[in-house]
Amino acid sequence: MIVMLKYKAEPAFPDTLAFFGSSSALGRFSRSPHDLRPSFSQEMPLRVDSGLSPRHELLIEEAKQKLQDAFGPNAEIYTKLSVDPSEPKAAPITFVVARVSMSTAQSSAIMDRLDEEWWLDQLDRAEGKVNITFEHRAD
Repeated sequence: MIVMLKYKAEPAFPDTLAFFGSSSALGRFSRSPHDLRPSFSQEMPLRVDSGLSPRHELLIEEAKQKLQDAFGPNAEIYTKLSVDPSEPKAAPITFVVARVSMSTAQSSAIMDRLDEEWWLDQLDRAEGKVNITFEHRAD
């Protein structure tokens, strides 16, 4: 199991651009990295966190298939458990991730279409415990 330390920008910094790739790279910042808080992510193989309900496990399996269909056979699909240490009572979120080798514009368009056609209708089922995203391979 790999444990990664990632930083995410506070919403109070609208001009901050942070992107997360497989190397946890940070984009440009209008403020120093000290203004960012850490969150921990755990990359897992294609399996789900055992603390999730069967309905969440089913949603994760559906999300894997939808991401694979949307991004194609070259996309690597995996799950990642993300925990925000600044929110001690917050439950971890399981992300279903498509790791892709394509332009940001192309992958963003695919994700936007998937959101509109399927994911937004699943948010009630997800209950804030499951989310989908993509990241770029470091080729």
